[in-house]
Amino acid sequence: GTQDADGRWQPHTEFQETELGRVPLSWEVSPIGKHIELLSGYPFKSSDYLADGQYGLRLLRGDNIAQGWLRWRDAKFWALDGIEGLEKYFMQEGDVVIAMDRTWVSSGLKVSQVKKSDLPCILVQRVSRIRAKATLIQPLLKHMFSNYRFEQYVKGVQTDSVVPHISGKQIQDFLIVVPPKKEQQEIARILSTVDRKLENLFKKPYGDEGQNDSNTP
Repeated sequence: GTQDADGRWQPHTEFQETELGRVPLSWEVSPIGKHIELLSGYPFKSSDYLADGQYGLRLLRGDNIAQGWLRWRDAKFWALDGIEGLEKYFMQEGDVVIAMDRTWVSSGLKVSQVKKSDLPCILVQRVSRIRAKATLIQPLLKHMFSNYRFEQYVKGVQTDSVVPHISGKQIQDFLIVVPPKKEQQEIARILSTVDRKLENLFKKPYGDEGQNDSNTP
């Protein structure tokens, strides 16, 4: 909605018909590629992977991406003396990552957001790293790529092959609605509150084992 003079949010009163249905007049509908920077990982040779993290940097592969978190059991590593010039592939806290092979599996979308505890790690081919441009705020990205509509989109565009996959262009062609920045921030605040409550519910019966599957060097 819009904020009144007292800072209270009021519902929208003007709307427009779009490809995604009826949305507020001040919201934009466009391909997400207009609002993000997408980077695909580096083609490290699997034959040179290290199994021991004592002398290597953790590799972020598609196998490491679960539904909303990164799993590091049986992690692979790359020798520290072989990463010079690859700085653009270093991950940052808050980065959103999408597995481009088998993006959707029976348990859901292989989409996650990098946490501080996942660092340091480096991006491997067939994984896309997503960062928001100035028109979009980073905290919303995870939700845009984890929702039912993106799941249905992936099912519709992924290749029908032995290893189903999607391309970077297909990710960027996904249509989204983009509210003004102030509304984005309020939406992100509400969603983060919900996320924290869900995480607490998850931890109570199962503990931290599921999401702290770390093989930290």
